[in-house]
Amino acid sequence: MRAQRSLVWLIALSILSLGFSVLHNNGALNPMEDLVGRVVAPTQRMVSNVSAGVARTLGDAGEFAKLREDKALLERQVGELTTELARLRATERENESLREAVGYTRDHPDLDLAAAKVIGRDVSNLLDLLIIDRGRSSGIKEGMPVVWRGGLAGRIISVTENTARILPITSSGSAVNVVLQGEFADADGVLTSGSGGTLLMSDILEDEIVEPGQFVITSGLGGTFPRGILVGQIVDVRRLSSSVLQEADVRPFVQPDALDTVQVIKAFDDG
Repeated sequence: MRAQRSLVWLIALSILSLGFSVLHNNGALNPMEDLVGRVVAPTQRMVSNVSAGVARTLGDAGEFAKLREDKALLERQVGELTTELARLRATERENESLREAVGYTRDHPDLDLAAAKVIGRDVSNLLDLLIIDRGRSSGIKEGMPVVWRGGLAGRIISVTENTARILPITSSGSAVNVVLQGEFADADGVLTSGSGGTLLMSDILEDEIVEPGQFVITSGLGGTFPRGILVGQIVDVRRLSSSVLQEADVRPFVQPDALDTVQVIKAFDDG
């Protein structure tokens, strides 16, 4: 019985479908189709307009986000370029001062210099001495200054026939009379070993103008070193609360630990 009802419905639906197809082909359904089209058209246009608006909004949002990213990138690049320009200007000013300070050996072609190789180190007496391959046979004597590329490296403290030992300026036993190079060259002090590879400039009167970036050169006082050899650069200044003095940390121009060659000043003019 159920199979018969299903067969009847199938036949009826087939006849109905065939009828709609014949009516559509004959144009009999055109009025109804037009009516349905007119009723549905506004809804279709609204849906289309909303879809277009959403697409434009999403497109504008994407474009805005891209513009914001581009703006942030440009601002970052401008900041980096400004920082680099400031660094280059500071470096150029520093190089000008350095060229003025480093030219001692260049400006004194009459100096009697002896080139030597660093062949070892002696730390047995806690002074971190350097050993060079020149000695008495090369005219080397105790007390002679030692330089590297125009900067002070130390002084000779002992000599054998073919070797000599150098006391570096960074050693705990070193002391050098110095003065600030350039505009404020009236600030004298004594340079000794500091901490962390730096030097300590002490005995500076409290009314002297000492600023980071200034170069420190030998003063010539005491006759151990000629005046004008570059020693280092001020990196920090402190006023001592318990005295009328101030002190400064100095970055040495010559790092003795990295030396493989040096020049010994065998003679110089004390004046």
